[in-house]
Amino acid sequence: MAKEVRIQLTPEQKAKIKEATGKTMEEIRVSSLGKNLAVSPGQKGLSEQGLRDDALRDDAMRDDAMRDDALRDDALRDDAMRDDAMRDDALRDDALRDDALRDDALRDDALRDDALRDDALRDDALRDDALRDDALRNQE
Repeated sequence: MAKEVRIQLTPEQKAKIKEATGKTMEEIRVSSLGKNLAVSPGQKGLSEQGLRDDALRDDAMRDDAMRDDALRDDALRDDAMRDDAMRDDALRDDALRDDALRDDALRDDALRDDALRDDALRDDALRDDALRDDALRNQE
């Protein structure tokens, strides 16, 4: 069978507890169940203070979690921006490479056209020389 005793505190005891813990207590409850002894404050104010402390601790933990979430979001945003920048760099490099290849192809085409034109002019000159030679031979 459980027994409970409430001990009223003297003003000096209340002052010592207030100074040591910062909490106000009016009484202490002592109960026993078999050989187990339990001591608890006998005032609601203390449990209200505990609830207030718990609420403040919960708020602090929530703030920490929100800060962690914000830091994680910032890190993800930074990673995404870095990935975008790398993708843009790769696309720019690909575009520059394509431009260089296109320029090389156009240069090759121009050189080929020049060579064909030179060949055609040479052929025309040879044909003209041959016709002139034939005309000179026919006159003789």
